[in-house]
Amino acid sequence: ILVGRKLATEFQVREALRLQGRMVEAKLTPVPRLGEILVKRGVLTASALLAALELQNFKLYRCPPCGERIPLHPESGREAVICPKCRQEIPPLFAKMAAGLQRVLDEAAVEQAVEVPPEVFEAAARPDRGFGKYVLVREAGRGGTGIVWRAWQRDRNRWAAVKVLTCPPAEGGEARTPFGHPESVKRFFAEARAVSELDHPHIVPLWEYGVVDQSFYCAMPFVEGSSLDTLLHGPPGGEDAVPARKLPMKLGLTIVRDIARALDYAHARGVCHRDVKPGNLLIDGQEKAWLIDFGLARVAAMGDPAYKKGVVVGTPYYMPPEQASGDMERVDAKSDIYSLGAVLYEILSLRYPYAGMTSDSVFDALPIREPEPISRIAPEVPAVLQKIVTRAMAREKKGRYERASRMADDLDAFLKGME
Repeated sequence: ILVGRKLATEFQVREALRLQGRMVEAKLTPVPRLGEILVKRGVLTASALLAALELQNFKLYRCPPCGERIPLHPESGREAVICPKCRQEIPPLFAKMAAGLQRVLDEAAVEQAVEVPPEVFEAAARPDRGFGKYVLVREAGRGGTGIVWRAWQRDRNRWAAVKVLTCPPAEGGEARTPFGHPESVKRFFAEARAVSELDHPHIVPLWEYGVVDQSFYCAMPFVEGSSLDTLLHGPPGGEDAVPARKLPMKLGLTIVRDIARALDYAHARGVCHRDVKPGNLLIDGQEKAWLIDFGLARVAAMGDPAYKKGVVVGTPYYMPPEQASGDMERVDAKSDIYSLGAVLYEILSLRYPYAGMTSDSVFDALPIREPEPISRIAPEVPAVLQKIVTRAMAREKKGRYERASRMADDLDAFLKGME
């Protein structure tokens, strides 16, 4: 009944049955019923389950005179139902009640049924696209630690972003775990640990992380939209657009303000992002900004086990001077503020800091000189906003905002003045 009415998928029902089996094997009692598991997992509402159970009872109606089980067809307008054993007529009241229950179930199906997109079935037909409870539909992006897939979560009937740690072949005498390079494994779980502690409206939450077929993964909601980098410079793989595309002033400032709030929230919980850049800011269809990719994050409670001193990690154009030395212990909340200031620099001036220089040249320049002042390359930018950028990007930490929330407050004040 549930599968036929699209209230649950076969996968969801099988998973619930497997859970019952595991509980029986482990001698755990009481074992919840199938419907209880589906309601607990959010697959069904309690009212839809009740209607389905009642309808099941009517479809397996037992004849009063002889006790024979009779499958009733509760559609209205059918002829009287006759018991095949004793030839007694089944009271029409039961068929009418069953018809009413079927209408309730039909209404619940309309409210709850989730149509599985055709591309999910196409991907599921490929053996290499099954990944535990997920179907990997298409590659959505690649990062320093893995591949991000647009995936379908079969037990919840929803889209997910599944990041899978890549495990390239070892080179020479390189140390390697069964799951990949040790530093990549540390970095991957640093991200999972960092995001699992956070719950903020502008940080993409972590649903779960674990291992499938010796591959580490983490799963998050799939945000439909584009990165800020794509909005500014066009799709990845194309020519780097300098100057960047101009965003509406209000949109650009709102994005930076909201991400500043998200960073302040993370900083207050001992998490520093350490790779704030346009590519790690997603803008959804409602123009809401999301902070993603905590792969370089530092969690205060864990220290910084994932990096070696002297190894520079991060994106140079948005990197503060202290990060260029490779001593990641010196990179903290104020470093994130510098990087967010660099993002605002680009939104307002249409040029990212040190534009026109190679990455290696930027690494050489960071310790000795500032990027070209925004007042020089974009004098038309209001003085108040120039001041916010200059303060956020101060070379010395003591010259920067004390907290990201202070930067957000200044941007908010400017936005209110625009109204």
